Amino acid sequence: MKWLKRVSVFLIAAAVSQSVSLLNAKAASTISLTIDGKAVQSSVAPVVQNGRLLVPVRVITEYLGAQVLWDSNAQKVTVNSAGNQIVFTIGSQNYTVNGSGKTLDSPAVIIGGSTMVPIRAISEAMGADVNYDSAKNLASVNYFSKGISGSVSMSGSSALYPLAGMAMDQFAAFNPNVSKNVAAGGSGTGLNNVLSGTVDIGNSDVYAEEKLKADDAATLVDHKVCLIGVSLIVNADVGVTVKNLTKDQLKGIFDGTITNWKEVGGPDEVIVVVNRPSSSGTRALFVKWALDGQSDVEGDMSLQTDDSNALLTTVGNTKGTIGYLALSYLTNSNPSIAKLQIDGVDATYDNIYNNKYQVWGYEHMYTKGNPSGAVALFLDYMTSSDIAAKAEGLGYGTISKLNAAAAGSR
Repeated sequence: MKWLKRVSVFLIAAAVSQSVSLLNAKAASTISLTIDGKAVQSSVAPVVQNGRLLVPVRVITEYLGAQVLWDSNAQKVTVNSAGNQIVFTIGSQNYTVNGSGKTLDSPAVIIGGSTMVPIRAISEAMGADVNYDSAKNLASVNYFSKGISGSVSMSGSSALYPLAGMAMDQFAAFNPNVSKNVAAGGSGTGLNNVLSGTVDIGNSDVYAEEKLKADDAATLVDHKVCLIGVSLIVNADVGVTVKNLTKDQLKGIFDGTITNWKEVGGPDEVIVVVNRPSSSGTRALFVKWALDGQSDVEGDMSLQTDDSNALLTTVGNTKGTIGYLALSYLTNSNPSIAKLQIDGVDATYDNIYNNKYQVWGYEHMYTKGNPSGAVALFLDYMTSSDIAAKAEGLGYGTISKLNAAAAGSR
């Protein structure tokens, strides 16, 4: 019966080996990942290879506000954040951080369609703190919550002000030793302030080249953080009968040739244009995309304002008025005003993403040269998945949702 004992030993050994393999597989599949204390999920779980913990590069970087580009021909992944560029090559232990060559302990690989890299390499390259507790199968990354010190100041776009203010409050809660100052004032003001060094960041609804001399604009670095749509609004009495304006009707109203609402199917009331000052980025967007660049009337100068809340109140309280407002100020129901379509299309982000509605632009945060320290970290936070999830609820759009035609239009 020796053969039977040999078979029994073999079967037991095989069973033990299989159990160990299953336990190892289970351990690998249950490695948890947290970033700034929040559990992060991924379609491909972190794995341990050659004694190093590998994580999906996109999961880490997008949470941290970086952009990931994949070059299938070169088998390279490029990670761009506000202050860093990191390049990995699949199958290679060589990578670069801001052009400087470095070596990985374990090469970048593709698992389940995801590019996997050592967690310590990607985290430390971006300036994050990382810890892996193998006993608990828990990997922790701290980036925005590192508790840094410094200062961040910004001014400019009134359309971006609500989101910038909210993000700065949360960033400062992570980093209480960072001093903050967030102001509005219009895109032109913000761009001139960052150019002169008065602030760290100039917020703008338009490209710097549209407000500054070319040489001055060239000294600034553009950080696109989200989208902003602009909607026509009228006093509620007008909105009862006027639901839509064609571009030609809109041009007539804003160049002063159409002066009474009855000319476009509305009540017999004088049209009162509530405009914004020339420094306004919202005005620049509206003129370019709603009026096809034609010169617009100044409107009643006593009603002109770049304070979006004041403009909303003015249109709501004054019969016959028309103006335009960023969607970030139209997230709540307001019975005193009505939103109008342009050429039969509603001002919604779905229509912007699908290239149906054209009065929109990128929200830009400009710095003079490449940012560093608290400013660079805050800019990464502005494009992080945490802020992106909250931005839509505040009336902003997500850049990654634009279809090719919409993205190509700008």
